[in-house]
Amino acid sequence: MKEMRKRTTLLCSACAALLLAAVLALGGAGFAGALRASAAQDEGAPTTVTYDFTSAEQLNDFTAIYGDDETVNVVIEDSLENHWVHNTESGKVSTKRIDTDNGNKIVELMLNKYKFTNFEAEVVMNWQQGAGWGWSGLAFRINSFTKMLRKGGCFAFAQDSGKATLWGDDEFGGALHEQEATNEGFNKNTAFLLAVKVVGKSCDVTLSSDDKATQYAALHVDFTKDEAVRNGYIAFGSYSDNHEFHSLKVTNLDENGNPIPLVEEINLKSLTLDKTVSSVKEGETVELGYTLDPASAQDKVDVNWASSDTSVAVVKDGKVTGLKAGTAKITATAAIDASKTDSLDITVNSADKTSHYFTFEDETVMSEFTAAYIANSEGGSEEWSEHWAVGDGLLKRVNLPETSSATHDIANLYLNDRLTEYFETTLVYRNSQDKSGWVGITSGTKSYSKRFLDEGLGMFMQIGGEATVWGLGTGDPSADNGTQIATPNYGKTDWHILKVRAYGNTVELYLDNMIEPVLVKSGISLKEGNVGIMTSEVAPFEFRSFEFKYLDENGNVIDFSDIESIAIKNKIQTATVGETFTLEIETSPETSKELEYTFTTSNSNVAFVSGNVLRFITDGEVTVTVVCTKDKRLTDSMTVTVEKKTEPPEPDKPTNPGDNNPDDNNPDDGEKPSEPDNNGGGTLKKVASRR
Repeated sequence: MKEMRKRTTLLCSACAALLLAAVLALGGAGFAGALRASAAQDEGAPTTVTYDFTSAEQLNDFTAIYGDDETVNVVIEDSLENHWVHNTESGKVSTKRIDTDNGNKIVELMLNKYKFTNFEAEVVMNWQQGAGWGWSGLAFRINSFTKMLRKGGCFAFAQDSGKATLWGDDEFGGALHEQEATNEGFNKNTAFLLAVKVVGKSCDVTLSSDDKATQYAALHVDFTKDEAVRNGYIAFGSYSDNHEFHSLKVTNLDENGNPIPLVEEINLKSLTLDKTVSSVKEGETVELGYTLDPASAQDKVDVNWASSDTSVAVVKDGKVTGLKAGTAKITATAAIDASKTDSLDITVNSADKTSHYFTFEDETVMSEFTAAYIANSEGGSEEWSEHWAVGDGLLKRVNLPETSSATHDIANLYLNDRLTEYFETTLVYRNSQDKSGWVGITSGTKSYSKRFLDEGLGMFMQIGGEATVWGLGTGDPSADNGTQIATPNYGKTDWHILKVRAYGNTVELYLDNMIEPVLVKSGISLKEGNVGIMTSEVAPFEFRSFEFKYLDENGNVIDFSDIESIAIKNKIQTATVGETFTLEIETSPETSKELEYTFTTSNSNVAFVSGNVLRFITDGEVTVTVVCTKDKRLTDSMTVTVEKKTEPPEPDKPTNPGDNNPDDNNPDDGEKPSEPDNNGGGTLKKVASRR
């Protein structure tokens, strides 16, 4: 989709010179024939456009309008043939005979290529032969294609007697002003010139011969209402009779009456949305394309966007962000013509299971956050309901202070147990009552009693629409050096999407347009800490959703938000002093991305861990825990009983290994052991004989 830009098309001086040469080749009749003055704003661009009606192409710059009287049955015609005759040979356009028996009829040719606030116009015209009374002249500052003559604008015209006349609607004063002809030479059937000069509230109407040699009547009127000074269309037309128009010349003027370049209007025929996108996930942003007819309008026409249900999806500059499951109708409307519009239904699907995208359908979501209200340099965690409420699908700030204070009365909601220095957040919010306050993201703080001014960074929008990065990480120890930039057309009470990306030493802020940042701040010292929603002062902020992603130092998303659990894969229950053990982890569901995690032990005197290797150093009981570095809610543990190492029993050893008969009390006699007696008991022993 092409970017939408203001209506500015440049015509170079050389091109203008070529066009002027072409005009002179046609006989020196001013900007005639093929001249199509371009919208331009450079010094070489034309300030005057002239139509002599010697070519049909010139009429492409006009819209034919027909109506009954001044207010009813206005018809915008696609062609001129119904009520106009174009004669290229004589160089004029004429109205057809109008039947006045059924009421007064009006026909106009409205110049659709330009709008004018201040201008000088000259129309050369006359009554056709046989025409009756009627009026003929120039309508100007008309605010709509469906308005004619003085309705929705003002009408400067000539009457058949040669009167110069001005008549406006109520916004111009509503009075009819007339000046009788002062020269009896006026002839309605002979070409004459109607000149109208309008600057601010001043209007001059002059009737003269077509060569300006003879003046018939002159009229000066000052409009009585400020509303009369407005940008609008010019049309020449005929009221209740037949008239001929030979030429129209208009010069664009500034508020001081000096010529300025013409600015082209777009005659928009249609706006068509690209219907290939029909769905978006919660938290996802998609960009809708559209085409304009004519194609030349694509870069010149602003488009307004709207969502039928902002609780389901919001849209900014064609970028649709899904908030919760459901369907919303997205409508695109041309800013210059509300009748040129198109719409499509966008279905928001539930996001893939993630622990990092939050909507506020009910209070259970608040268990994911820790609330901290800091009215001065000290504060602390509190019950979230003290300063927040959940209802109607919104998170709202409540119990606000009555007046702003020097300490800004900051209320934060920190994500539980998520410590990181690099991240991306997307916050959908509005300031519901246009009161003083800041809203955005805080990071880098580890203490709920500290403001970002004291310890971390604040990345936020101010009430006037200033995107801001402020805090210690900006490099000034005083923390009093915010970097900010104003964002144009910031609707203070509109719904907005604020995205913050913090990585490496850079912070980027995006507002509504999720593609191009409104502020980039380099040289930032990002610190590991809590990330959360930040609000301040007395503004009753409301939030639809909050999304959080981890980034690496290069700004790439670390995609493990779908992991439900982390576990020690090879748990044990017992170990022995002196052993080592290598820990392994697994995740559910499995992921191809490597997680950062750490192991800790409950008693380093029993066991300590280095990396993922446990070493058991004494007996006792110890609990080993694994924690995801980025998301401390992802954790697992095991308890191990460590026992002393048991030595095996030593075998019995003989008293003297060389004694063959240990029972003879002579360990070295070399005798064999005594054999048992015949009765199987004891040991046979020697006895001395008696003599």
